[in-house]
Amino acid sequence: MAIPCSAPKSLRSIAAAVGLLPVICGCADRVTPVELNFSAGYGDHTLSCTGASAGLQLTDLRFFVYDLKLIDQDGRPIPVGLLADGLWQDGNVALLDFEDGQGACINGSVESNRSVRGVVAGKNDGGPSRGISLTVGVPPDRNHRDPMTAKAPLNYTAMHWHWLNGYKFMRVGVSNESDHFWMHLGSSHCDGSISDGIECRVSNRVAVTLGDFDPSQDRIVIDLEPLVTAVNLADGVGSDCSSGPDEIACGAAFAAFGLPFGATTDATSQRVFRSEQTP
Repeated sequence: MAIPCSAPKSLRSIAAAVGLLPVICGCADRVTPVELNFSAGYGDHTLSCTGASAGLQLTDLRFFVYDLKLIDQDGRPIPVGLLADGLWQDGNVALLDFEDGQGACINGSVESNRSVRGVVAGKNDGGPSRGISLTVGVPPDRNHRDPMTAKAPLNYTAMHWHWLNGYKFMRVGVSNESDHFWMHLGSSHCDGSISDGIECRVSNRVAVTLGDFDPSQDRIVIDLEPLVTAVNLADGVGSDCSSGPDEIACGAAFAAFGLPFGATTDATSQRVFRSEQTP
């Protein structure tokens, strides 16, 4: 439902704050609320911290997203202005959190978040969007901030590496009764200092574009199976990837994200995120 100028002042003020209602009193302008829902899975199975599915449990899944855009029927990108809530998202970056601190997610927290809330500008002609694009990560100009003084959602210290590498864009892990795999994704090969600025030669931000996506009917699925497909989860030896250049377990996982790694310099299309109709 579009928000015309007759909408409550509180919602019009939020829209104006994120730059999506330039003329509050001009009824030719309106904004449309949008909620983007996410779910976690392993192939066709659903993953959780407490219930085994496909023989696996989730041990962690948290990640940042930014630069979200809906793609309209004419192929034009429509920026999604995020509504700051003081916890999971500000006007630019959102944090998705699928772990709940229970079961296998012993290093997590009780709070969780599986949706991104925002508004899009323009008239609502009633037609569905044709797709969506987003970036997994933190914008370069915000990646090397102090999480102790940052505002939500960049104040979660568990999502920060150290000054040089900045934030962990994603923490993800699965386990079975005798084995596990986890991955921390973030920028690497970083040089510089806090005072003079830090630049990372390897960004490791994941570009995601999904077609046939309508937020009123569809959700975004994070399928962890492509990340683990090359890992032997039956040998009893845990595997991990911290985005380091010498970690063997990173190769297939980076390829699944469409990222180059090590001697592989060519990026491919990501295979972790997909859209599907909400049940």
